[in-house]
Amino acid sequence: MANHSTILEEMSLDEMLDLKDEIDLRVEKLASEEVQELQSRISRLQGVIETKPTGRVAVSPRPVPKKAATKPTGKRGPKKGQKVAAKYRDPDTGNSWTGRGLTPIWLREHEAAGRHRDEFEV
Repeated sequence: MANHSTILEEMSLDEMLDLKDEIDLRVEKLASEEVQELQSRISRLQGVIETKPTGRVAVSPRPVPKKAATKPTGKRGPKKGQKVAAKYRDPDTGNSWTGRGLTPIWLREHEAAGRHRDEFEV
């Protein structure tokens, strides 16, 4: 079989558009056939489920239970829960920040104004 890109290089725009239309129709036809085949298979399987050899009517499958939440072990990381001294302080308001987590708004505003974080160290 020839290389597809070589064939496309030799085709005109009209030929490629016609080819695209043919491909679209073929894909639609194959997809439709596959859907019909799957629907037929599903209906056959539903018939098997509904009439089991025991003569009972099948019950719809149970919902899958959610995973049980794991119990906490009570163990924490070595630094979790420890108090930390303030590392930065705003001289105007007295607000402080330990340097952990998100940068506070007051410090971001000062930095946006051109000041450096070092100026606010305790």
